[in-house]
Amino acid sequence: MGQEFGTIEAGKPFSITTGLAKLVQDKFTWCRNLRFLQQEKWLSAKMAFDGIDYYGADEDANQSGIFLNFTQMKTMAAYSQIMSTMTGPDGFPWSIGPTPHPDLVRLGYESVREAEKNPSLPMDLQTEILKANIACDGMRVKIADNLDETHWEEKFSRGVLDMVILGTMVVKGPFSAPPNPKKWMLVDEEEDAGVLGKIKGAIGMVATKKQTYKLVSPNEDPRPDFEIVSPFEFYPDPSAFNIEDCMWVVHRHVLNKAQLVELSKDQGFNAEEIEKCLDAYPKGNWTAETWESRVYALNQRQTPLTRGDRFVALEYWGYISGRELELAGVDMPNGYDKHKQYMACIWSIGSYCIKIAMSQLEKPYIPFLVCPYEKVLYNIWGRGVPEKMRDPQDIVNAAARAMVDNMGIAAGPQVIYDTSRMINGFKFEGIKPWGVWPLKTLEGITAPPVTFVPVPSILNELKLLQDNFKMFIQEVTSMPDMASGYAGSSSGQHNRTASGMSMLFNAANTYIKGVVFNIDNNITKPMIRRIYDWNMQYSSDMLIKGDFNVDAGGVQKIIRNEGKMQSVQELLQLMQDPDFKPYINKIAILKEWVRNHGLNSSDVINSDAQAEAIKQEMAQSQAQMAQNANVPKLRAEMPRPDALLEMLTNTEPSSPAYPAIYEQVALSQDAMSPSMKESIDLMKAQSFAAAAQTLQSLPPQFETIPQPSLSNFERAAGYPQTAPPQLPQVPALQGLPPQQGIPPQGMPQ
Repeated sequence: MGQEFGTIEAGKPFSITTGLAKLVQDKFTWCRNLRFLQQEKWLSAKMAFDGIDYYGADEDANQSGIFLNFTQMKTMAAYSQIMSTMTGPDGFPWSIGPTPHPDLVRLGYESVREAEKNPSLPMDLQTEILKANIACDGMRVKIADNLDETHWEEKFSRGVLDMVILGTMVVKGPFSAPPNPKKWMLVDEEEDAGVLGKIKGAIGMVATKKQTYKLVSPNEDPRPDFEIVSPFEFYPDPSAFNIEDCMWVVHRHVLNKAQLVELSKDQGFNAEEIEKCLDAYPKGNWTAETWESRVYALNQRQTPLTRGDRFVALEYWGYISGRELELAGVDMPNGYDKHKQYMACIWSIGSYCIKIAMSQLEKPYIPFLVCPYEKVLYNIWGRGVPEKMRDPQDIVNAAARAMVDNMGIAAGPQVIYDTSRMINGFKFEGIKPWGVWPLKTLEGITAPPVTFVPVPSILNELKLLQDNFKMFIQEVTSMPDMASGYAGSSSGQHNRTASGMSMLFNAANTYIKGVVFNIDNNITKPMIRRIYDWNMQYSSDMLIKGDFNVDAGGVQKIIRNEGKMQSVQELLQLMQDPDFKPYINKIAILKEWVRNHGLNSSDVINSDAQAEAIKQEMAQSQAQMAQNANVPKLRAEMPRPDALLEMLTNTEPSSPAYPAIYEQVALSQDAMSPSMKESIDLMKAQSFAAAAQTLQSLPPQFETIPQPSLSNFERAAGYPQTAPPQLPQVPALQGLPPQQGIPPQGMPQ
């Protein structure tokens, strides 16, 4: 056993747990030593992202410390493009569907969704399809709930930031999430067993129940959880090229005393060993790693001397033999093979094992996922944006510093003076206004005692160098300046045209497709598959279980959106053709256009009822506008005002035409008032009454003549439709005397 776990420290009793702790520590140390160069790359990337020179130019007093932080700009541009692709109104892009039934495969169907469109399928197959679709929809909702409960989109954003800066995103999971806290829930409560309750019980009455709210622990199935792990804290098997090839990994945790005590309450952790650990390390056992001190110094500008009461816990996931697990006190299943390698989890602090357990999953695997920003061949770690543009960023910085230094030196010439010409005791302190220089006159020397040497300016050459490498940054990162919200330099004339910008954006989009492809294959698909396996194993809802396929939709989403937008544009062109316009659903096209622009159609598109109401309002508004526009036209078609006045003068007041002529005169002069409207209506009513009286006096042979109706004298909306009870005096118009009202004759009261 001693050979298996390495040499045990002298003076310590040997045990299997001590040996396992030593095994974990040895593997951690081995991996830490081998990845030193990779840590230096990460530190360099973080420094570049923070705008700190890796080579320490800031500390050179004779050189400018300018840092033109294009690294951060390009890094955040890549981050934004990835997040806009992987998130949105539709949520994280993934899908799940039922696998084809064997009989459906035999019939030539590639999917259940394709087969269900055929109404001629046998009834038993249709039943199978229905069951599969119901279960699949239930599983889809369950997985979506799992992602929402673990706040995946928020965690994913932190992981993407690690990926674009350090080159790698590490996701841990699934693991059992802590139970939800107690919730206020409505529960049935038996009536208090007081005097009344005892009386009811004595006479055989059933106790009444009442409902009340209480804090209740929800009875839930184990929930899967995920977390983002910093690459600095992740130590995989150095011999592996990807996570699938890893035989083991170590996750380093830095815990304070309160966190360690809290772990002792969790199921699976050994509270006794944790107590021993607290006694053995009263001040903790934490020592800063090299990268940890560097990162702390970069963030705080000082090196941490100590972090008291801190403990370094190493979480190991890897294969352990059945014999070793049994000796360590792990409950092994019946019929286990002592020589077989089982996936196990070991937590160690120093020489103490605080947890040893087998993986409880039906499909055991190392619960970590690793995704590179840019894949490096035969390496588990990827390459991020700062590493890709490190050299051109350094050259741009060097050019900028040289420009500043050159401007500073060229602003004032170099001064050379002859010390032999200076009087003893005179100290030359440089050039200043009204300076007095006492000099010696030396025979035979005619040269001036002070010579000025100008420094040439090379700003143009340095500016050209800087611009060239700024363009090179765009090339190596595939991130045009417009993607970062920067217009670019004048040298990039292709940026100024629509076609040029389109080319650059397409190039950037093509590169991001590759990054999203990595996320689809290394994060999304395996993670959704693991959540599916988790629910199949632990969920108590049998209606959601079935044989399903998992797919990721990141790259597919980009391609699908591009194809949809092109189709939308083509349909819009077809709508211009009157032959096709009646057959195209413009509302559906509008909804598709809205969705492809990242908006929720239900938020920006009105319902049919709302659209109909708006149409009616628009029609009414247009009618009112048309009516207002026709007023000048109608007035233009009226007879001239002087002709109307002549007609009014030559018409008898008792004539039926008098009220109509009077009305036209008022309208032509814009003199119509409410009182005048009432007077004119009354005059028309009088004419109506007189006409009715005349018709009543006609012989019987004229009974077939149509009788006048008051509706004949009704006018447009806005005018009074009934005459006032008494006759007012009509106001005077254009110097005419007021027209006295004619007493009504036979008018109904």
